[in-house]
Amino acid sequence: MRLHRMDLRTRQVESLKETNGLWSPRWSPDGKSLLAITTDNRTIRISPSDASYWRDVISMHDVDNVTWSYDSQSIYFSGRAYLESEWALYRINVVTGALQKLVDMKDFPIPIENWWGVAPDGTLLGSKNSLSEEIYELRCKLP
Repeated sequence: MRLHRMDLRTRQVESLKETNGLWSPRWSPDGKSLLAITTDNRTIRISPSDASYWRDVISMHDVDNVTWSYDSQSIYFSGRAYLESEWALYRINVVTGALQKLVDMKDFPIPIENWWGVAPDGTLLGSKNSLSEEIYELRCKLP
């Protein structure tokens, strides 16, 4: 597995350097950084937007559902530190490396297909169950 970038104007595809074994890339909201997960789902890596080099942000037994904070200062993800540990939601500061466990999911039933994310105000979001037979629409007026 490897990351690629496509120029929509020229339709040229470029393989990004040093990305063998990476997947699930995400640009930071400020456009300055790119993150990706190793294919074994154990390490989150980050690179400047030109992908000239990569550095490990965190390594755990499992990492999943990786998403940027809206200010591009933190990365939120679900994971577990080692095989026997419980899943939890975490936040890591990309500059300092400070890791914060936000929610222990020990008593939260996790469906086979799950998703976790963060709202613009920092509120954690998640799916508890996902049944394809149920479709909902949310309508709201925001200020």
